[in-house]
Amino acid sequence: MNQDTFTNALLSVFKPNEDTDPVQWMERNCKVLPGLVGHFDCAHTPWLRQPILATFDPEVRNIVNLAAVQTGKTIYTCVCVSYIVARHPAEVLLYQDKESNARDFHANTLRKVWDGCPPVRDMIPRDKQVRWSCIRLDRSTVWTLGADAESNLQRYSAKWVFCDEAWRYKPGYLAQAKARTLSFGWLGKFVTMGQGGVRGDDFSKLWESSTKEVYSWRCPHCDHLQPWLWDFVKIPAGGLTADGINADLIKNGTEMECAGCKARFADSDESRHILNQRSEYLRTNHNASSTDRGFHWNALPARSWGEMAVEWAQARLAQTNGSEMEMQLFRQKQLAIPYAFDIMDTTDDVPPGMFKLREDWEDEGGFDINTRQVIQARDQENPNHARLRFVAIDCQRDGFYALCRSWSADGRSRLFDWAYFHTIDEVDQFRKRCGVIAPFTFIDSGDQQDLVHRTAARLGYNCT
Repeated sequence: MNQDTFTNALLSVFKPNEDTDPVQWMERNCKVLPGLVGHFDCAHTPWLRQPILATFDPEVRNIVNLAAVQTGKTIYTCVCVSYIVARHPAEVLLYQDKESNARDFHANTLRKVWDGCPPVRDMIPRDKQVRWSCIRLDRSTVWTLGADAESNLQRYSAKWVFCDEAWRYKPGYLAQAKARTLSFGWLGKFVTMGQGGVRGDDFSKLWESSTKEVYSWRCPHCDHLQPWLWDFVKIPAGGLTADGINADLIKNGTEMECAGCKARFADSDESRHILNQRSEYLRTNHNASSTDRGFHWNALPARSWGEMAVEWAQARLAQTNGSEMEMQLFRQKQLAIPYAFDIMDTTDDVPPGMFKLREDWEDEGGFDINTRQVIQARDQENPNHARLRFVAIDCQRDGFYALCRSWSADGRSRLFDWAYFHTIDEVDQFRKRCGVIAPFTFIDSGDQQDLVHRTAARLGYNCT
């Protein structure tokens, strides 16, 4: 190292930061964003501003970003890490849910952002081969690792830890990732982000323990502040009927309604721009520590409400036909809501000719216990006549998924109810509420076999 190089390096250490606002620095220096045209501009993703500022607030230690897919979570990570490397040099751990995704993220996303960010690009070593999993940039070291290998959660110590797709981590892995910051004390930062997972998983528990700040919009007519909720999306009459879905009607006629003055806003980029300009985060958990910030935003401020309404209608129709997977994915990915069986759309009004869950079906058949024959209709006064309903139980390590289905004598069926439970006694209460006899209850014995076999013997279930 010659004298000039040494002098410049020494002066750079004492050079004051040019920006007091990290967002301004990112907008000026992050000039390439994979999949997008142009540089980083928070005006295009205004819901990212407050999470970014909170990330670099010295009083904040933990950040939870519960967000819809394709709304900027990856951009948030890239610009934040770029700012850290350029302005706050430190060790950084970037976790993806698995090793292959970590490799892809580094090669096709992070490196492209760095190559388009001059302050960081100049730090990338050019005189030797750079490993994708560990790169040293001036005074920073950045590891990009998969959280599916437990060894990756054990061997490192970093001031900054980012966990992407946190809803997919195995139980206990987020706690192990957070422990990588312990040696830095109050300086350590732990950031988790992802779509909605399953209620009760580690990621949703982090969200519940945070400040739970919800992205909300203020009506330009009455100044009423309200979260961006699906409840305020109004689908035109006739869009979803017993005959199916009128996709064009839904797509072109869906509007957003103010909960205060009932003003309607057409589905357009202009409407979303107006409402986003008047949006802010509303804290909903005042019992949480101010050091544990949580931010929630869904796809409504970013996507066409009409297109989302078509997806919802398709999921709602599939749900009434017995499949909840489509509604689960819609809630998790578009609304960023942790999924649970008992919060599904099962009690809202449905179009004529369709049905609600948990309501009796006039075509439901019966079963004569004495003759062991299926009958066309059950005599409610006959104690030997059982409902033609069955309960299927899927046994998991941490609970049980139970589903009840009703059948007609000619082989037609429809979903009656479903739920998730933590104990087998809760499952048995569910069976009784559904009016299902024990012999018509089937439990999966692929996991926890001893428990399942004892339960089946005690309650009269069938093992599968």
